[in-house]
Amino acid sequence: MAFEDSDRRRAVLLTLLTIIALPTIYLVTRSDEPAADGAVAASSGPNRAPIDFVQDKPVFLDGPILVREDEPATIAVPQRPAQESVRLTASFRSSVAGARSCLVVGVESRITVRIENIDNGRSLTCVTGFAPFDQQVDVVLPPASFAELADLTEAPITIELTRT
Repeated sequence: MAFEDSDRRRAVLLTLLTIIALPTIYLVTRSDEPAADGAVAASSGPNRAPIDFVQDKPVFLDGPILVREDEPATIAVPQRPAQESVRLTASFRSSVAGARSCLVVGVESRITVRIENIDNGRSLTCVTGFAPFDQQVDVVLPPASFAELADLTEAPITIELTRT
């Protein structure tokens, strides 16, 4: 980008004004007077009285610390965040490997989940595996694990899945 003559003159003029104005402002607003009585003076702006900060000993260094021996220490333990549960459908397939494995659509592998049958309240925990894309139900269990939740003839069932 090429400057025209008028732009160059403006830039030079503004540079010179800045070089002159900044030291002038600094010299006008600073205070050379020392603070009295060991207090630290801070300027609160031009034409204002200085703010005095008295440097005393910190409050936490004064006096003894009171310790009561008869009271046990209170420890604050945060509550465990509530786990969201999701209602899904579950079935079984004999090709699922592992007694405590389950194939859950949309969930990462190697995550421990709790599965509860909505109808009868039975539950189990299993470790998720990679679910194939052509899986018809949300959760697929081995037949032995599914039998802990419901009779095999009731498949598919409605379950509640919670991450543990």
